[in-house]
Amino acid sequence: MADTFHVSTEFSRKILEKYRRLLHEEQAKRSPSPRPALPTQHAPALLMEDSEPAELRPGAQTNPHDYEAAEATEAVDPLNTLETIEPVDASVVTPDITEVLRHEHATLLKAVKTRAQEQILQARRERDVAVMEAREASQAYHQRIEQLEASLRAKEATLNNVQRDAAQLKELYETRQQSLIAKLTSVEEQLRSMSDGNKHRIGLLEAKCHDLERSLSLLEHEKLTILKETADDITTLNRCHEELRQKYVDLLLAMKKQRQKLTVFTAERDALLEEVSSLTDELSSLRERNESLTRELIRADRMVFGKPRK
Repeated sequence: MADTFHVSTEFSRKILEKYRRLLHEEQAKRSPSPRPALPTQHAPALLMEDSEPAELRPGAQTNPHDYEAAEATEAVDPLNTLETIEPVDASVVTPDITEVLRHEHATLLKAVKTRAQEQILQARRERDVAVMEAREASQAYHQRIEQLEASLRAKEATLNNVQRDAAQLKELYETRQQSLIAKLTSVEEQLRSMSDGNKHRIGLLEAKCHDLERSLSLLEHEKLTILKETADDITTLNRCHEELRQKYVDLLLAMKKQRQKLTVFTAERDALLEEVSSLTDELSSLRERNESLTRELIRADRMVFGKPRK
């Protein structure tokens, strides 16, 4: 695998052209006016400078996509290409030129192999990167697929639950509808029976209404009689009220006179109380004087008779 490499057809064509040009120059040198041979130390450098492609020269920038495009268009084995170069006749080639060509051939072969190995390593790195990216993408796709499958299973389970619930609801709806129809039928029958009973009740209520109307007319007559009697009673009450009012006024006047008399009596009582108080004071003074006279008399009796008189 390491010895397998490919270069473009343009590169092989340039090598063949340079090689043929060198042969033509060597044959021209073998003519009657020979020229001095090219120095050995300068020949490889000149051949490499002219024969190397731009991407293999020092300081040139290479682009991997260019080599990939070249490989995609046409793959050529440079070993086979170099083998197709016309053989060199040893009789017309000098030893120096032969040595230069051999050295150039070895240099070109080494450069081509080196470039091919670099392309192989670059291709392997790109292949590894692509494989890694493909694996990561495959893992991501597998994870996404697993997530979608899990979501699909969950949705299928949800759908099954919804369908089961819908079937149960449908059965429940049908059952409820049948029960409602039965209830509606029974209610209609009850309404018919109740309407018949209500008709009889309405007749009874109409008869009661007539009786109540007669009773109301009697009550109205009695109310008028009661109102008249009440009016007479109110007139009597008003008259009694006026009489009581007059009596109340007379009582107020009499009470006023009694109050005036009470005021006079209160004044006389106060005067009598003052007089009684003065008499009480005078009586108290008289008692004190009597007691003092009694003591004097007892003392006089003791002085005269030696003992008090009984």
